[in-house]
Amino acid sequence: MTERELMELAVEMAAKCEPPDPKSTPKVGAVIAIDGEVVSSASRGRDDHAEKIALRSAPEGADLSRAVVYTTLEPCTHHVRRGELESCTDRLVGAKVDRVVVGILDPNQGVCGRGITQLQQHRIEVVLFPKDLAQRVSQLNADFIRAQQSLDVRIVDPPRPGPGGALPRFPIARCEFMCECTNEPGDDVYAFAEKEGFWWPQPDGLVWREKNRYAVNIHFGARGVHVIHIVRANELGRRLVEYYRDIVGRQREQDEKFSKHFLAKKFRGLLNQGFPGFRMGTLPHGLNSLDSVQVDVAP
Repeated sequence: MTERELMELAVEMAAKCEPPDPKSTPKVGAVIAIDGEVVSSASRGRDDHAEKIALRSAPEGADLSRAVVYTTLEPCTHHVRRGELESCTDRLVGAKVDRVVVGILDPNQGVCGRGITQLQQHRIEVVLFPKDLAQRVSQLNADFIRAQQSLDVRIVDPPRPGPGGALPRFPIARCEFMCECTNEPGDDVYAFAEKEGFWWPQPDGLVWREKNRYAVNIHFGARGVHVIHIVRANELGRRLVEYYRDIVGRQREQDEKFSKHFLAKKFRGLLNQGFPGFRMGTLPHGLNSLDSVQVDVAP
């Protein structure tokens, strides 16, 4: 069979999938071939991934170091299969396959590209389906792609007060907030603190804790009511946050140098101003608030 025919067979295997919930489970097909001959093929099952089934179904003694794997969706990584060596990428690496041909990248931005990167790091060649076949794969998984691209972030700790209830109170310090996310947040998700029109991008990203829960550190440097936002950034927003962090880093370096000067004691009150907020009526263009919670910061 030609490479085109093998890719089309993988798409046909994906079309045979009947997931119970197309929004949470993708339609995936996988084909393993050696010298153009199919040695195994599989559709994604209810629990098992197509690549896992195809590898398990390969004939005993098959030389997979010569194999090309055609899969309609980027193989999963440990970021979604948290058990050691449970991901399809780990299995492909362990089988020492020669090449992997991928239909589309994982639409979850927290995973997208990681499977390909891991394969390449182990010297496994990776190429993509042509545009028309990739579009067919995307059409088969339209509901899944839309659902995966939505993080559905919810701040769960601190909880929101009921009607007339007091706001959660925090000290002037670094405090941990907890979020729930439908999908794993990528590096385009940030936390911001806002007070009276001033916005502070937080230095830390969201860190996985358990299941679908992620923690983020919030730094408070002033008293009063703050609103904590979890935001998603496009390319413009990411550049803004990077620029802000660069300015803050330079300011802190200057403060450290100045603090060593003998006149520093006289101007001690001017120090520690290297984490300024920027004043905006709303979030700048390029940043979109996904969820927010109001808190009271007190001594």
